[in-house]
Amino acid sequence: MTGPMRSARAVSAALILLLGVALALVTGIAFGDGAENVIHLTQGASDLAHWALMQHLAYEVLGQRLEKVLGDAFLLWCVAMILRDSTGRTKILGVVVLVTIFFIEIYSMVTAYVGGEAPGFMKLFYLPLFVWLLLEGIEPRGSAELNVRSQTLDTAA
Repeated sequence: MTGPMRSARAVSAALILLLGVALALVTGIAFGDGAENVIHLTQGASDLAHWALMQHLAYEVLGQRLEKVLGDAFLLWCVAMILRDSTGRTKILGVVVLVTIFFIEIYSMVTAYVGGEAPGFMKLFYLPLFVWLLLEGIEPRGSAELNVRSQTLDTAA
């Protein structure tokens, strides 16, 4: 590395997310899937109680809708980052990772449409996204600006 990182916060966030995946796997193995169990417990309790507010919370709020919307918003932010800030090899990695995730999302939607469910292991294809974010954060400050300036000078010459 030739200079200070572009974003220490991005590096920290990517590391926390990557470590969070490892922690989730360990706790999932040791204790079961905690958050998922809480959601299912809430759904079961709402079915037993027949309480409309609890059913709304369990199925509409905690269910898939909020999780999906937030995930899609995050992926759109990643696309914007590739278009605006990413350069060189990290840009190529980001494009490959996001294109892969795009096709996984399409496969999941088609599978759900025909009444099936995508295999759970396909969620592992999201891990390289956080590796890409880590690499983006580690990239030295101003490297994107230097690459744009050098490309502009090369085309002008």
